[in-house]
Parts: sequence; C-alpha cells; structure tokens
Amino acid sequence: MRYDIINPPPPYDHLDNGLFYSTIPGDVNIDKTVDIFDIGKISSHWYPGPPIGPSGYDIDADINNDGAVDIFDIGITSAHWGDTYP
Repeated sequence: MRYDIINPPPPYDHLDNGLFYSTIPGDVNIDKTVDIFDIGKISSHWYPGPPIGPSGYDIDADINNDGAVDIFDIGITSAHWGDTYP
C-alpha cells in the first residue's frame, strides 16, 4: 500500500521515491503477507555485517536495522509468519 509522504498513516516502515510503504514486521517484499517469499528475499541478501563487504546488503531485508541480514531477521519474520495487512 502506498501513501503520500505529506500525510502518511502509521506505521512508517519503508520510504521509496517519496512514498511510504506501510508493512508488517517481516514483510520484506511488501506484498502484505509474511510468507516464504520474504524468507527467500532475506536469504538472497544474507549479509553478516562488517568487515565483510556490503555486496548483498538490502536495507529492506535488515528488519531489525542492526546492519546485518542474518538469523535475527529470519526470527522476526518467523514470529510474524502468516500475518497479513489489509
């Protein structure tokens, strides 16, 4: 779901081209459902953090914003498995 940047309703999770995407934790592909496709995106951007280079890092896959795409992000996704957003 896309919202105008001037008056976005909460939660304010993703910013893209001046628009906010409202999501639920673990919905990294922003399709309004936490499912295997989100796990796939996290896995394809696996990045354990510095000092290893950021070649696969994707800020959307870093759910807890700790600078790494790792098992903790998988854990958050698992905790919200099956959740949907209208």
